[in-house]
Amino acid sequence: MPKQLPPHPSGLVHKLCEAGRLFIEQYERKSWDWTLHTLRQVKKLLDFIFTLTRITPTAEEAATLRDFIAHSALRCEKTVLEFAKMRNALRDYEEKQAK
Repeated sequence: MPKQLPPHPSGLVHKLCEAGRLFIEQYERKSWDWTLHTLRQVKKLLDFIFTLTRITPTAEEAATLRDFIAHSALRCEKTVLEFAKMRNALRDYEEKQAK
């Protein structure tokens, strides 16, 4: 922390030095906040990478993955059946147009 300046007769120098000191303090505070924010983001990224690269998932993660896979399989089956219905409807339409 800078030392306090002795009073100057004009007071202008003292005011300028005080403004400079406040500016430096604010700059250091913002720089520190930015550094903490950046470190937090890096930690989140590393946590995510470790989660992806872990070989043995936890029981909750395994259950979530199983549920996700089962849900995806059901959605795929539903989509395939809908396409089959559309194909049959299109075939019926083409046959009616041909007559």
